[in-house]
Formats: sequence, structure tokens, C-alpha cells
Amino acid sequence: MYKLFNVTGGRGGDSHLVTGGEKTAIFDTGMAWCGLNVVDNIKETFRAEGSPGRRLDCVFLTHSHYDHLGALPLILREWPEAVVYGAPHARWVLSRPNAIKAIRKLNQGAAVLFNQGQMPEYDDGLLRIDKEVSQGQVVDLGDCPVETIETPGHTKCSLSFLVDGELMIASESTGYTSKMGRVNATYIIGHKDALASIRRCQELAPKKIVSPHYGLLDEAAARLYWAKCWNATCYSRDFILARAQSIREEGREPSVEEILEACYGEFYDEVCKYEQPYRAWRLNYSEAIRTVLREYPGGLVPPELAAQPRLTENTGMPESACPMESAGTAENARISQGSSFSGPKKASPVPEKSSREEDAMGGSDLKKSVLKKSVPEESVLKESVPEESVPEKCRPGKEAPHA
Repeated sequence: MYKLFNVTGGRGGDSHLVTGGEKTAIFDTGMAWCGLNVVDNIKETFRAEGSPGRRLDCVFLTHSHYDHLGALPLILREWPEAVVYGAPHARWVLSRPNAIKAIRKLNQGAAVLFNQGQMPEYDDGLLRIDKEVSQGQVVDLGDCPVETIETPGHTKCSLSFLVDGELMIASESTGYTSKMGRVNATYIIGHKDALASIRRCQELAPKKIVSPHYGLLDEAAARLYWAKCWNATCYSRDFILARAQSIREEGREPSVEEILEACYGEFYDEVCKYEQPYRAWRLNYSEAIRTVLREYPGGLVPPELAAQPRLTENTGMPESACPMESAGTAENARISQGSSFSGPKKASPVPEKSSREEDAMGGSDLKKSVLKKSVPEESVLKESVPEESVPEKCRPGKEAPHA
């Protein structure tokens, strides 16, 4: 038996607390700028549950990007005996001085965007993993097993966690749900790996799903989630391949920059701009383009890796709506049904990099090991988590429904 609470401290990352019969665990920590909010939310949750003296026993990290572990030192400063679990590759990343420097620089950039440059002091030495976990390993919280599911694609070290056999804490390799409810592809280092990760999670048939950067999905969204992740990931690939092919037909060899320009017009819409600074999107999508061109030479896609028809929630019939739902293009709809793709729409010009985004993302010191989208360019948050940023049923300090 378990209880799930959203203890997110602010935008840019998310954190979820699970209480078992004997131990408590947090899944990801969010960024350093709001780490003290996470600590306060955990303590408030313990008080609200009638256990003010309860301690945090475990920290589970889905991967090594700063928006998922940036606040780890602040968590461990409060609960120094907590055991940190993560992938072997994540442990290796955190052993590299350059990665630690990059994480700090990215945390500082997030503080500039969100908190007028204010960030709590923290000890770099607390950016660590104590115990490595891999596929199938289980940590018991007391009548509440937490099983590790390896889900590479976003990073080499991406992990998902199955809690008590029914709740999936999904990694970004499968995709992420925007605050507007749209599922987006977030593969970086492996497209085929990402599809395999989606399939692996789907086969486990979790009843409940926590989507990265969003929170607990409602039942209707959870039923369609894996299909949406699959088709969003396929659509991104098919768009890239179609643009590359159209460039070849013009007698030129496709470049990442030229394909990126088309992707900017298709994927970096108003919803994405609200949630992800341009430089962060550019870095991630450039790497995604290289990955697709490397993994699908000649643009050939095996039938088993093609987009699949989705099932509607109520009828079970194939749904013709596009996987990138708020985009609404006819090309999206054809891909969703597994039909041929005629090519991308006319590209929008890609803007110049802004110096502010350069600073926020760490500039030239940004390392692939912590490459990740930064925080949205919005006004500074005055509250730990604004009402509109998290679904009503899983706001910080409130129990998320799990039964």
C-alpha cells in the first residue's frame, strides 16, 4: 500500500513523494532554485499525515539532467541518511567534474529566469548516487515494492519506476505531457531505444501514470498515454526524414541546421515556447535530428516501428486526430493513421540565439551528459507551485488519488 503526493517546488521540474508502510521516497528533486520549497512541501506533507517526525529514506532519480536532480544536495542536507538510487551511467556522469560544473551553471541560469538570480547555496559533493539500480531490481518501502525499469532514449541513464505494481513514474524517454495536456516526443540519444522504452512500459500495463513535467494523469489520459507517446515519437522522426528527403530531391545533402529550421516551424509552437526556452529546444532537437539520420539511413522505417492508429477512449475505434494534438495539421493526422507522409509544411525562420538563453543553458560549457531543456522564460514564481501549473488532483502537499 502506498500514498502518492506531488511535492513539486516550482516550475522547470517535478517531484513526487511516495509513502510506503515503512519508508518514504521521493522521485526526482527538481531544480536547485526551488529545492527548499521541495523540502518544505515534504515536511508539510508529513505533518498533514500526522507524522511530523517522519524522515525521507530514499531518492530515486530518473536520469542525470539538472532539472531532475538539481535540488538533490538540498534534499540530502535536510535528510543526510537518505539513500540515492540511480542508473550506473548516471553515477558515472556525476563523477565527472565538468558535469558537476555544468549542472551548477544550469541551476544558476534557472535561478535567473525564475527567482531573480537567487539560488540556495549547496554542496556539489552531494550530487551523488549511492546505489546503482538496473532492470528488474526492487527496493521495498514496506508492502510497497519499487521496481526499476530501464528506459533509455532520452539519455543513456533514463529509468522509470513501477510502484506497487500499478503506478508508473515514467521517464522522459517515453515522452512528456505539457501543462496544456499535449504529449511531446523527448528522445535525444536514441529514437529506437525510446520506442522500445514506450513498448516496455506499455506491456507492464500500469493503472496509473505520472508523466514527466506534468504529474499524475487522470484515468482517461492514462488509457491513451502510451499510444500518444508512440505516435508523437514516430511523427517527430517521420517529419525529420521527410524534410531530409525533400532536401535531397533538391540536389543537396541535408544539414542539421536546415532540418532544424523546418522542425522549428512544426514543433516549436506557442505551447512549447511557454514551457521551454529556444536554446534548450534547439540543443535537444539538433541532437534528435542527428539521432534520426543515424538510425534510419535512407529514410527507411521498419513496419513495426511505424506510427500506429490510436484507439479512442470511448469507442475503441482508430482515432484520426494528430499525435501532436494542438498542432492540428493534416500531416499529423496522416501519420497518426500510419499513412504516407507527403512532407513538412513550409518552414519558419529559426531565430538567433539570445544571450539570455545562452547564459541560462550554460553557454559553451554545456555538456551532453546534462543536456536538457531549461526552464520556461516566465515571471518569477512567488509561490512554491502556482495553481495552474499542476493538475488540481496532485498539487503539492495533497494526496494524489491512487486507489
